[in-house]
Amino acid sequence: MNKQLALSLIVACAVLSGCASDTDTAGPSSSPSSTTATATATAAATPAAVPAATPAAESQEPSAAEALALDYIITYVNNSDLEAKKQFVAEHLHPDVQSLFKTAQLSETEPELKVRRPHVIESVDYTDENGAQMEAVLIQGETRYKLYNEVIVLITDNKVIRAMESVEKARFDNIRSKFKAPVPAVTVPPLTVLDDLVNFIIVDVWNNGFADFHYYSKDGKNSVGEKMDVQASMDQLAVTMKHKQESDSYIAGLDDGYDEVKQLWAPLSAEIDRLYAQLLENPPKPKDPNTDFDTESFRQYRDNFQSKVDAMLLENQ
Repeated sequence: MNKQLALSLIVACAVLSGCASDTDTAGPSSSPSSTTATATATAAATPAAVPAATPAAESQEPSAAEALALDYIITYVNNSDLEAKKQFVAEHLHPDVQSLFKTAQLSETEPELKVRRPHVIESVDYTDENGAQMEAVLIQGETRYKLYNEVIVLITDNKVIRAMESVEKARFDNIRSKFKAPVPAVTVPPLTVLDDLVNFIIVDVWNNGFADFHYYSKDGKNSVGEKMDVQASMDQLAVTMKHKQESDSYIAGLDDGYDEVKQLWAPLSAEIDRLYAQLLENPPKPKDPNTDFDTESFRQYRDNFQSKVDAMLLENQ
């Protein structure tokens, strides 16, 4: 086996499987780049330690290579059972690469790197740059920050010899071009958007918005005890409200799996609108005992919404 292939598998090991080695390798530092998405709902987590695979269509029995590639994701990448990982290495990894997976140093894959709802998209015969023939299997699933995450697993002699994600861009793109299936658009999963929305409500709507006006009416200063520029704060809040309207549209577009999220968002959204309208109509005066800028309901609705999103994130770890 050539050195390039061995190195690539080490990288894939580190990225996909929680495998440790003496070679310093780094996985991707994933972070959401957008708080908007057009996506179907994320499935709730199953009680099992390993996220379940999406069943293949009854009319399409997977080939042996496809079944092995899917098993690599479910049993090895996603599994929290380290003994099962070791057994997979011994039984299903090609002998040429087994030594790269140091079984004594195996660890559980980071939750955000696990591939949820994995399913086979397509498989093709592939010949690498050195003339080695193998079968390439394209797996699609979902990770914490990507609704459509793709993994290519290479099979030779009925053993896994290599696996890669798009972080290995040049090699991944070269093999990905052999498949007929179109490359999916980069789409952020709903739970990631909702997590960002919680942060938006806490930081932009509350900390840098309503909280400042709440304390201004009582103490004549903002929420951190500093002098407050009311007009500048109103201008910033106007920008915040535009983003909030975009969030309304996004929440409305979620599917039925997010009905409880929608129910909790509705009163929170309405209360945000009410408080903003009150500020526009009657801006609070400093240390004014007659100002009634009551944010108690907002904080209650905010906390309810946050608790639900946090629970969903915990279930889907």
